[in-house]
Amino acid sequence: MACLIQRTFYAVWQFSILFAVIIIGSISTSAQQATIPITAVSFPKEVVPIDGGAIDFYAKLSGFQGTIPVGGCSPYFFEQRENAGNSTWQMGFNSNDGLANGGLTAVGSHGGGSYTGYNTGTGYFCNYCWTYKQVLGNGQVDQWHHYRIEWDKHGVAPFNDTTRRMAIYIDGTLNSKRWDVMPLGSDIAQITGGVLNLISTGNPGCGTLSGLIAIDEFKIYDLDGNLVLWNSLGSETEIANSLVGANGSFNGGGNAHFIAGVVGNALEANPVSGFGNCESGLTVYADADSDGYGNAADTLILADCTVPKGYVKDSSDCDDTNAAINPGVSEIIGDGIDNNCNGFVDENNALRFDGVNDYVSVGSIGIPSINTREFWLKPNNLAGSSNQYLMDFGGNNYWVQLYDVDGDG
Repeated sequence: MACLIQRTFYAVWQFSILFAVIIIGSISTSAQQATIPITAVSFPKEVVPIDGGAIDFYAKLSGFQGTIPVGGCSPYFFEQRENAGNSTWQMGFNSNDGLANGGLTAVGSHGGGSYTGYNTGTGYFCNYCWTYKQVLGNGQVDQWHHYRIEWDKHGVAPFNDTTRRMAIYIDGTLNSKRWDVMPLGSDIAQITGGVLNLISTGNPGCGTLSGLIAIDEFKIYDLDGNLVLWNSLGSETEIANSLVGANGSFNGGGNAHFIAGVVGNALEANPVSGFGNCESGLTVYADADSDGYGNAADTLILADCTVPKGYVKDSSDCDDTNAAINPGVSEIIGDGIDNNCNGFVDENNALRFDGVNDYVSVGSIGIPSINTREFWLKPNNLAGSSNQYLMDFGGNNYWVQLYDVDGDG
């Protein structure tokens, strides 16, 4: 009586790797205190023009209904903050922003108990009586809207008087109905630290909010209408490579992720307080080929933890001269290149074949009468009949002989 035993084997390759370590020097840094962003995304503070300009973007709220809170524990689209007592730029929802504004509010340069600069709102403050529906319209709270804030130290259009220097538009319609300049005649002054954070709160003590803000196509213009920053916010790579101006930094705060936006994908996150401390600086890596993956051998330590253009936080690129080679691409079999930077060239399937002293070890598997295992073999040359593979199963040896039956090698 014949007994059919089918033996196909799952295999694990064993191999050794020679590591070469080259010491190129070291950098010593003293401990330092610096402001770092803990929001979803941030940009260098210099992207915001001081004398006048505009910030333009699409945004959508999710999970924010009913009354708008007082004091800033509410969704803010952006905030630039140097420390807990000094905030230069804010735009978000607040029933009472402390400057007599309510609804959708904005302020440029105030803090430390001495308020200076410009501010505006949908109307006058009203503690716990402003609602999101009042600002955005019935059935419109969770929809995409086009937001634009403009400022000009000479006065914003169409008013052109120095008492109204900042205004907010929603879907092309003026939303601001209250303005102030404090003290009268003062201008906005750039603060010396901090960054421009996206998807924040209006108060550093609020923690992380439960609702979500999505932002798409973030743009900044100067006083003359020139586009000085344009970031599509559609992915970590897009954030790290602005279409115009300084690159952004994907910080990942507020469970940041990406959703379908108005144009391509958009950034979405929970609003979170916009600053923290960096004790030893932040190490970033050069991204010469602009693929979003950095070169571990080319580093920069930042005092203010703001990632400059041409650098990223990632250090996994194995060829920073070629944007088609990085951990995010698929391996191209047969080109002799480690395309996906995993340390193997032209790997086949899940096994790491290199054609030199390859062998399979499956250990003791206790083969019954019928058992199926699978493995892959990649011999260097099938010419002749010398390609023999020894399979050892718990002391029972089996030889596999490969033949080139059509003679093509």
